[in-house]
Amino acid sequence: VPMGRDHGSNVFGWDQDYSNAGYSIDVPSFKASKYLVSNRHFYEFVKDGGYTNRQWWDEEGWNWVTWKKPTHPWFWVPDGEGGFRLRVQVEEIALPWDWPCETNNLEAKAYANWLSAKEGKKFRLPTEAEWERAALGDGRNEYPWGASCSEEWSNFNNPDGGTTPVEQFVRGVSPVGVWDMCGNVSEWVNDW
Repeated sequence: VPMGRDHGSNVFGWDQDYSNAGYSIDVPSFKASKYLVSNRHFYEFVKDGGYTNRQWWDEEGWNWVTWKKPTHPWFWVPDGEGGFRLRVQVEEIALPWDWPCETNNLEAKAYANWLSAKEGKKFRLPTEAEWERAALGDGRNEYPWGASCSEEWSNFNNPDGGTTPVEQFVRGVSPVGVWDMCGNVSEWVNDW
């Protein structure tokens, strides 16, 4: 998998994207979830006491939990009736169960640990190189969507400015069958 961006590239990237341009990493085969984790799936973690059970969190995560005392993702707002609403750009809306759950990296890792115990198999966040391989597919050096995502590939032109259901963008499926590789939300990886 080619890593990093060429400093002469006109494609958007964060500063760290350019720091390692010009090298490749061999990425062994791995399995990945087809869809992003939805609010519906993350809610199971919340209902199961995920924020109060130390065993799901690494040291940094548990330090964050004991400091911030969260009971749910930041953008979820209790509705006063035992449920949640979602804080979006300029309003609160009914929590869309089929939208991807927006969490921080610590919450994402805790969820993967909880899901591992629940399902009896190991789940974790992908490494950046694994994410790139899933987006590129085997043997490719450029994304199937080219230099930029468009309306047909992602929600970048969503008039509401928010996320969209995890199964909405059929064209945004990577060559290996992973959805939403070209937009919807930023995704966490397991390394720097």
